[in-house]
Amino acid sequence: HSCWAAVAMEIVADEDAAPLSAECRAHGEGKPVLVDKYISGREVEVDAICDGRDVFVPGIMELVERTGVHSGDSISVYPPFSISDKVKGTILTYAKKLGLGIGIVGLYNIQFIVDKSDHVYIIEVTPLVAHGAVFVEGTGYQLADIATNVILGTSLKEQGIFDLYPPEKERCYVSAVFSFAKLHGLDAYLSPEMKSTGEAIGYDKKLSRAMYKALQASGM
Repeated sequence: HSCWAAVAMEIVADEDAAPLSAECRAHGEGKPVLVDKYISGREVEVDAICDGRDVFVPGIMELVERTGVHSGDSISVYPPFSISDKVKGTILTYAKKLGLGIGIVGLYNIQFIVDKSDHVYIIEVTPLVAHGAVFVEGTGYQLADIATNVILGTSLKEQGIFDLYPPEKERCYVSAVFSFAKLHGLDAYLSPEMKSTGEAIGYDKKLSRAMYKALQASGM
C-alpha cells in the first residue's frame, strides 16, 4: 500500500531479491529505504468523524482487490461482504481509540488489513477527506457538512448523532475505479502506486447487480 505522494515502490519477495530498479535508485539516492511487511488478507477502510469527545463511523467499506493494490485503484463495497461482526467491532474500537488518541477534530480515514485468522492490522490513519467519504454518503449522512460543523465547534451529539456505528443499509453499494483508457500508454497492472483517474457508483439489493452497474457505468 502507498500514500498519495509516494513514488518508486516495489514489491520484493525476500531479502535476496534483485537490486532495486533504476527508478527506485534515482528517487531514493541519499534517502532511507522504507520497508513494509506485506500481509495477505482483505483490505477494509473507514471514513470517520471525531469531535474530540465522540467518534462517528457512518460505514465500513471492504475493498475487492488484494492487499498491495493502492486503495485508490480498488473497488469498494458497502456494507462489507465478508468480514465478521467480531472484526467489525475491532475496527470500530480501533477507529474510536485512534481518533480520540490522536486528537483529531473533523474527518479522518483509516485503512486496515484483516488476515485469514481475523486479526486486524492498521495500515495508516490520515486526517483528510478521502475519496471514500463521498461514497459513504450513500448511508444518508453528509460527512462534509457534519465534519465542518464539528470543526466549527458543534459536537456530534449537538448534531443529533449519538451512535458510533449506525445500522447498515440493506442495499449494496459498489464504487468502481478505472479509466485507464484515458491515460494513454499506461500499464494498467495494479500495484502500490495509484494509476486510475475516476470512479462511479452502482447500488442494488444484490451485490452482484450493484457490481454490474458500477462496472457498466465506468465503461468496463
